[in-house]
Amino acid sequence: ALKTGIPRSLTPSPDRTRFYALNSRFEEVEIIDIATRKTIDSFKLTVGSKHVRVNNLQPDPNNKFLILMYRTATKLVDRWEIGPPTLVQFDLATKKISRTIPWPKGEEREGAGVLFSPDGKTLYVCGNLSNTLLELDVASGRVLRVFDVGVAPYDVVLTDELPDGGIAWN
Repeated sequence: ALKTGIPRSLTPSPDRTRFYALNSRFEEVEIIDIATRKTIDSFKLTVGSKHVRVNNLQPDPNNKFLILMYRTATKLVDRWEIGPPTLVQFDLATKKISRTIPWPKGEEREGAGVLFSPDGKTLYVCGNLSNTLLELDVASGRVLRVFDVGVAPYDVVLTDELPDGGIAWN
């Protein structure tokens, strides 16, 4: 059984040594060593009345940080205040957000599939309703290329079986 409760999703690390389990409340992440089946660590970003709901996470190839997409929901006296979709880099050693990755052109995305290149230097982000796939430099967060890909892409994979660097989207 997981310490954080029922998992909503399990994301394998690129080297297939760990699972990143997001719990059913979308608030806690538990890191599991696959070989030993033991929990390595866990964290949550929720503090007090400000709930952080993680929609998507992607570990970098070196298991040093995660890219998280989340929204906040803050409990006020008479209502919940919902924050904008936010994309951040989360440092696994310090358990802190190391930076917020700005949305290209300031256009927030409701859903965004993310994927690292095998060397961890490039991040691919599905633009969803903007009908684009973004290629970002991880170090700077700068947009390298924008691909027009059709209607509302929500996931991305890298493969050797396709032209254009093997980038595919769904």
